[in-house]
Amino acid sequence: MKQNDLDRHETTVSKMKLFGDALRNSITRMSSDPVEIISFFRSVEQLYRSLGVPRELQAALVRPHLNERAKNLVTRLSSDVAEDYDKLRDAILAEFRLSPNMYLDRFNNLTRSTEETTVMFASKLESLLDYYLEAHKLRSFLICVH
Repeated sequence: MKQNDLDRHETTVSKMKLFGDALRNSITRMSSDPVEIISFFRSVEQLYRSLGVPRELQAALVRPHLNERAKNLVTRLSSDVAEDYDKLRDAILAEFRLSPNMYLDRFNNLTRSTEETTVMFASKLESLLDYYLEAHKLRSFLICVH
């Protein structure tokens, strides 16, 4: 390896370690519940923005926090998809078949568990409604009307 390539490699490795350490205690593990997956990605993306994580590191940094089904999917993806965070996220969302109808069905059939507070339950309902509207490209319309 040339010295230039070696320096770039060490810089990438040191950045991965730095950002990996910063994210380790901040990112929760991805739930197996399909509805929670969008919340997972939103929180990861918020952390990426607040920490200034470079785009080229994002896909690699999220992998340890994926659930088993998502990790299995990543092993089957081409490298151009697996190494691009947006493509990786979209492939995982497609794998879990997150559709407007699924959100509507979950919204209509959601029941509050005994250990769940009213605020937690309301938050789940709000998230489902948001996901449903976003999937139908109505979220911006609702914000404008509100």
